[in-house]
Amino acid sequence: MDNTLARVGIFTLSSISYASLIPFAIYPPQSKPTSTASWEDSVVIISMDWSKPWQFVESLEKWFSVLEKVLENSEGESLDILREREKEWFRDYKVPGDDSKDLASVSSPSKEVELPLGDGVLIKNLGIPVIVVCCKSDMMANLEREYSYKDDVQFDYIQLTLRTICLK
Repeated sequence: MDNTLARVGIFTLSSISYASLIPFAIYPPQSKPTSTASWEDSVVIISMDWSKPWQFVESLEKWFSVLEKVLENSEGESLDILREREKEWFRDYKVPGDDSKDLASVSSPSKEVELPLGDGVLIKNLGIPVIVVCCKSDMMANLEREYSYKDDVQFDYIQLTLRTICLK
């Protein structure tokens, strides 16, 4: 009996100054660095730190810019396919447990018509899934004490800003 083992490559960049190493992490040695073959099965995770929420926007914009530059050096046709795949995934997404009618498409007996994405959605479509993780959420209590952050006002605004940036 053969056991199939999954191999997952995880590469960590602790600083934007190491961004030039991204192509070496993404592309296997036998492929060309201009290929998008390795991007098809990749996901990018950007980790944010709640101890410094004032750096969220700047940090996200820098990382998205770096990813955009690396991806633009890939072959154009394959990148277009990846971007279209992301749009389809976004249109087909359903909230788990939500049994309401699918609003992303309108079905008719003859064909299915896709509705456009909402305003501000996937404006900068990288073509790959990006997950933004906010760590050290226990620091939120510290922010309330030391910086007079209010639960309902500042934290809601920060989270709304993060969601808006991520939807782009």
